[in-house]
Amino acid sequence: MTPTLTAVAVPDGTERWEALGFEIIENMVLLPWVRVVPEAAEIAVAIDGVDQLPDGLAGFRPEPIAPVYTDHPNRAIGIDHVVAVTPEFDATVAALEGVGLPLKRIRDAGSFRQ
Repeated sequence: MTPTLTAVAVPDGTERWEALGFEIIENMVLLPWVRVVPEAAEIAVAIDGVDQLPDGLAGFRPEPIAPVYTDHPNRAIGIDHVVAVTPEFDATVAALEGVGLPLKRIRDAGSFRQ
């Protein structure tokens, strides 16, 4: 099974997401294949197909819900990428690849790599 991001929990409040043009339904932003759960205690991800995330990357298991999607005023249909900050780039890449999450590209951002 290919790992699939199904949810991202973020500490931002729902009002911030509404200001960006997202509709909030049951305290979530619902997109076709992923949901954003605002007002979380920490940033965390839910990834189907990954049994255990590497150290330092928080995971959570959101409550199952029926798939629902609305047309957001900003026309968003998905999440392009999730950024994880780490002091050990190579070790983090190896750990992510070890659980089936492949590196797509490396970008030199001056004093650090992304």
